[in-house]
Amino acid sequence: MAIDLVPLCTLRLQLKPPIQVNAGPAGTRLQTADGAIIFVQYNGRMDTSQGLRFPMTAYVAPVFETGDERYEWLNRVQAVGKGILHEDLSLNYEWYEVR
Repeated sequence: MAIDLVPLCTLRLQLKPPIQVNAGPAGTRLQTADGAIIFVQYNGRMDTSQGLRFPMTAYVAPVFETGDERYEWLNRVQAVGKGILHEDLSLNYEWYEVR
């Protein structure tokens, strides 16, 4: 049985202090540009085999939680991703749905 990786999204982030948007039963959530609240939680690791020098590679396994009907399909997604963290704290990710 093979595992398929289906492209899910590309993220280009500039890390800054978090934005807090209301507290729900499971904690604080961040809001999308179209008003949906989607909680993303992930574990992962940084590749520090070359020490703590930039750029650093990150490997993650995100899961999602939302009550917004437009995005409820995300509640069934297990994702994996790879990202590059740069010295200016910009972070570029490619995330894939595992099927």
